Amino acid sequence: MKRDLVPAAALFAIACSAPSPVTHRDSPARGLALRHVNVVDVEHGAVIPDQTIIISGSRILSVQPASKARVPSDARVIDAHGSYVMPGLWDMHAHVLANYERFASVLIPNGVTGIRHPGNSRLDTLRAVRARLGRATMPLPRLSAAGVLIDGNPPARPTGSVMLADAGNASVLADSLLASGVDFFKVYSRLKREPFIALAAEARRRGVPLTGHVPRALTPEELSDAGIRSIEHAFEFPLACSNREADMRHLHARAEGAADQRTVRMAIADTLLRTYDRNKCIEIFKHLARNGTFVTPTLYLYKRRGVTAADSAVARYFAGGIPARGLVLPEFGDTDDRARRWYEALAGLVGEMNRSGVMLLAGTDTDAPLIWAGFSLHEELQTLVDDAQLTAAEALRAATVNPARYFAATDSMGTIGPGKVADLVLLLGNPLSDIRHTRRITAVVVNGRYVQRQELDQMLASAARAAGRSQ
Repeated sequence: MKRDLVPAAALFAIACSAPSPVTHRDSPARGLALRHVNVVDVEHGAVIPDQTIIISGSRILSVQPASKARVPSDARVIDAHGSYVMPGLWDMHAHVLANYERFASVLIPNGVTGIRHPGNSRLDTLRAVRARLGRATMPLPRLSAAGVLIDGNPPARPTGSVMLADAGNASVLADSLLASGVDFFKVYSRLKREPFIALAAEARRRGVPLTGHVPRALTPEELSDAGIRSIEHAFEFPLACSNREADMRHLHARAEGAADQRTVRMAIADTLLRTYDRNKCIEIFKHLARNGTFVTPTLYLYKRRGVTAADSAVARYFAGGIPARGLVLPEFGDTDDRARRWYEALAGLVGEMNRSGVMLLAGTDTDAPLIWAGFSLHEELQTLVDDAQLTAAEALRAATVNPARYFAATDSMGTIGPGKVADLVLLLGNPLSDIRHTRRITAVVVNGRYVQRQELDQMLASAARAAGRSQ
């Protein structure tokens, strides 16, 4: 296929914008000291025992051995003896813009202090949320938002999308979206080749991150060469990893006009599984790794098929009740066996990405069926460990260090150290020894504000009341 996009090296010149800060009107005036805490160094996969973290305002002032730290006399002192502290978690793919404050009531208690909202909303909704964030008194996650999807004509999702059918309109569209407050651009599946190239050029010129699905007119490598910052969802890769890719692309195009589109797409999917070429796939992933392209697998999304006992406990915090099933793509078919084979293939792909050096981002695709804001991020981390064979440290990096790298903000977030934003999660267990310990939250520090377990429980109770349920 012709490759007339920007060379791979151009990606490294992108100056990605940092996530939009959330300013709390009640930002703490007093300092805060967390004494005798075990610091989880997610970057190096180690625990630094018995430390004291001193926080001033919204930033970490120092991290020192508890025996040497000098705590300011006016600081609020928290004895965290025996606890572990990790950086606040980011959900890098969560559709939670509508009712953002209500979602915050479950996100913060789950240690989620940052959200990347990947479009599919209205721009006036984004503007309204931005206006409220500056007046907020409750602790809220930081927000980076695309607002809308950028797609072809007609768009795959008419609601929450804007169309870019002509490459000549890319500059005007980019100006309009940035004026509406978006932090990055997200492309979707029906965007054509030339409009995509033009949009990618506009994103590079403005230093705006470009993310999204793989439009059917392009390959993952071409998106990477054009400077896309992240590719969303593991299901975007089986087609590229087939040794019959060209034939399958042609059949995909014909499937849109088929009378029984679902049957045709399932047949294509079965062929993709049979024609998987591991060597071809690894070369694609190495290509992405060389370019610094991130991938957000949303792996747990494809694992969720039916209701479990855990859903009954979590659903009380959400309106709408429990859906019967999770997301079932047409490719997955309607049988548990086909879904299992597809999921195992996707989990294997994510493992290959990680081993090939692709930087992964943890994301849930909230608000899909059976994907619960906040709670499902812990499931995603566990799924990355259990099924994609990442280490606990690698999974944690996908929700901490790698988001900081994605935002080009490693000087201010992603790890625990002097000068970093004070977004922290205190735990009862070491998450490096068991990823399930990320759920054992005793307190959360949000922008320097200490939110103890009692307050977190009150936030959950508020979410249950808002959902019309009792806790």
